[in-house]
Amino acid sequence: MSKHRGYHHRLTIRATKTERKHLGERAQAAHLSVSRYLVEAALTSANPPTPESRAERERLLFQLRKIGVNLNQLARRANAGLPVPIERLDGTLSAAQTVMAQLQGGAS
Repeated sequence: MSKHRGYHHRLTIRATKTERKHLGERAQAAHLSVSRYLVEAALTSANPPTPESRAERERLLFQLRKIGVNLNQLARRANAGLPVPIERLDGTLSAAQTVMAQLQGGAS
């Protein structure tokens, strides 16, 4: 017997390899196909992201990557036996905590 349930429209989406992997994992956990999972998630979501919230998330992720570069530079100095200014390390870790809290929807 066919699984066709009267679906008359096919949608195509674009996703990165990582996004596709995560979608597959979530769909499997929900015992749904990826396409059915996407439909169910989209139709039951009370708060779809706005263009502004997506732009803010991208800005925060960019900041977090910059912080990671800074931490890498500090680690390189420490591993080379060079002094690492504690103020710079504290500031970098504080910035990372702030950005991560914002990404999670917490207060800054």
